[in-house]
Amino acid sequence: MKLNRTQLTLSGILLTAALILALYFSRRPADPLTETGGAPKSIRELLVQPVNIRTAVEKAPATLPAPCPGLFARVTEGTFDEFQAFTDAEKNTLQSCAEALPFLAKHDPAHLGRLRNACSTPDEEGANAMQNNCALYFYLYKAGLVAYFEKDKPAADLSTDALAQIFFHEYNNLDPQRLDLLSGLADELLRREPSYSVKKAKASIALFQFMKSQNPAQGEELLRTLAALKDQNPHDEQGLELHFVALAIMGRAQEMNTLTEEFVSSHPSSAAGHYMRSAYFWQMKDRAQTIEALKNAIALEPTNPRYMELRDRVEKAEPGAAGVYNINVNFDLISE
Repeated sequence: MKLNRTQLTLSGILLTAALILALYFSRRPADPLTETGGAPKSIRELLVQPVNIRTAVEKAPATLPAPCPGLFARVTEGTFDEFQAFTDAEKNTLQSCAEALPFLAKHDPAHLGRLRNACSTPDEEGANAMQNNCALYFYLYKAGLVAYFEKDKPAADLSTDALAQIFFHEYNNLDPQRLDLLSGLADELLRREPSYSVKKAKASIALFQFMKSQNPAQGEELLRTLAALKDQNPHDEQGLELHFVALAIMGRAQEMNTLTEEFVSSHPSSAAGHYMRSAYFWQMKDRAQTIEALKNAIALEPTNPRYMELRDRVEKAEPGAAGVYNINVNFDLISE
């Protein structure tokens, strides 16, 4: 899955803001969402809900092959488990249906060729990886369908389950020209379901907007939002990287120091925490402390190629040199 990326070189650190999705569904989804009552639903809980867009699907363009509307309705209204039970013939037809909708082909061209293979019965050794790929493509496909068939509805008129699907679709594509639309979808979703995952997704959009505008007032508001998220979940490594990137963009070195120092102190077994601490030291052009922090990260995750490759670059580059660090801000929309 190819995702758009925004890159910034800041005082010797190449910061890459990226959306990387990892879907791990091993249980059957809960009952369909009700619009009122109960605790706020996470994005994960919202995405697994069936979405009833049968009326819109049945009004699909006449150029679509005859079986497509029925298959599209089954995908959006059904569950991942039911999708896995599709026959090979149905999966082949579904692939042809996707190719007949330019919107879906543009959404994720790679998955058109992988859909059938990713969801075929794997051998025992590769079962987990293949199942995760199948889930990923299923939810991307479902979100693309909902976004296409419900595209003319204002956000306020969408059901919450459809709103979550369209938000997931837009967030995954991350079109810099559509940030205002994405922000509006996030605001409506946050109004209905103020869960931690929705708040964090909204904060990440605010970061992308600030990267584009460089408006100081917008930056200060972003930092207040990130501080509130940190208070709500001080253990979140994704939140740490998000906060670090925002501070780096603003050149707030002392706050970067405090943020990473406190996280490592509270989470000494977090390899990601030590990695971020090393990024701070590289920003300060301190090679010795950079390497020491990296050693801690490697000791905790010795097979992580990201850390090993970085150590080689750090040892060869001038302290603080640009292009050495890749800091991936991972926003997994379906986990807390």
